[in-house]
Parts: sequence; structure tokens; C-alpha cells
Amino acid sequence: MGADRAWFAARSATTEAGWAANEGGGIHIDTPESARIENCIIARNRALWGGGINEVAAATHYDQCTIVDNVATDEGGAIFNAYYFAPPRSLTNSIVRGNTPDQFDGFTDSLTVRYSNVQNGWPGEGNLDLDPRFRTLGPFEYLLGPASPSIDAGDPTVDDALSDWHPRWPAHLPNGTRSDMGAYGGPENRGWLGAPWVPVVAAEPPPVRLGGRSNEAGGSTTR
Repeated sequence: MGADRAWFAARSATTEAGWAANEGGGIHIDTPESARIENCIIARNRALWGGGINEVAAATHYDQCTIVDNVATDEGGAIFNAYYFAPPRSLTNSIVRGNTPDQFDGFTDSLTVRYSNVQNGWPGEGNLDLDPRFRTLGPFEYLLGPASPSIDAGDPTVDDALSDWHPRWPAHLPNGTRSDMGAYGGPENRGWLGAPWVPVVAAEPPPVRLGGRSNEAGGSTTR
């Protein structure tokens, strides 16, 4: 099960919301199955634990995600893992910044982070701790601005589907084929331009739950 090219934004789990009260402002993952979150933006969400994402018992794999500006009033601004015997989890080619009070919390020993831009740093191959220089263009938030250190900084074995080889790519914005970090990079990045999607921005909708009932946001979720 998983989600791709979805935007989970401005959600809250700080008030009673049935199954997800206080856990996982953007996404609450509670399933014995593995879950994949790809090319997603999880931004400006709030919860007691896991402002962006709360994980329970899932082998979760994040790839090409932008997890930013989420708030946990207790632990895990970006991601909180609540399971002591958590299976191996991974985060690659992603940007995790601006989350409060921290980026990752809970049982983090099973989390492997590679080729990602993480505020305050995180051990792992290819990781950065640098301002990604976000920009907004039309409906697209959290784009990488000119000279962003996250451009062409993802896994070198992975290519962007769209980059400056395209004849309509702005000449003043160099961007090679190597994967960019974040939601707009990687082999699925052309989907942001071709797929219909609407950012979910609302005051108090319940967070998306992977494992049981699910609210779809933007691209697609599977379960």
C-alpha cells in the first residue's frame, strides 16, 4: 500500500478525530503490511505525535518526498515511530526540514536515510544539511530554486524523467539528469505536470490513514 504524487497539507490531529486523535497530522500509518510513500509533499500539518507522519508497526519506505513545516506538540515533527520492534524503514532522495520540535523521533534505530537533505543532519550516504532554496511557482510549492544544493544530489543511480534536456526547460536553470531530492525529482517527476491534482488545504480534516479507511489527496493512494 502507499501513496504517490499526493500533497498532504494543513491537516490536524490535535483534536479528537476518531481513530487518529493526536497521531499523525498528515498521514497515520497503522498496518502490518509494508507501505511506500513516493513523490509526496507532507507540509504544514500538526499533531501531538508525528506532526507530518505517525508510524505504527509498518515497514515504511519514503522516496522522493518533501516533508516540511510540520509541527508536533510532543515528539516527531516530521515522522514519529511508535513501535519498539519497528521493522526496517528507509527514506531516500527526500527533503526533511523546518519541522518542529525535531525531524525524526520515537524508535529511530531501524530508519536508514540516504541521499536526503535533513535539517540538523542525519547519518547516511549522500545526506546533506543545507537550505534547499524553496520557491513557489503557480500552484507548485516547495520547488527547488536556482542553485539549490538538492538539485542533482539524489541517488546517482536514479535519473529524473524531466530535466534540462527538455527543449522547454528554462536555459538559466541548469538541472542534469541525476535525480533531484524532494517530491519533484526522480523517474516519476513528469507525473506532477501530467496528472490532475489539487492540494488538500483545509482547517480541520482528519489525516490520511494507510491501513484501513483512507482519504485520497492529490495524486493517488493505494491500500
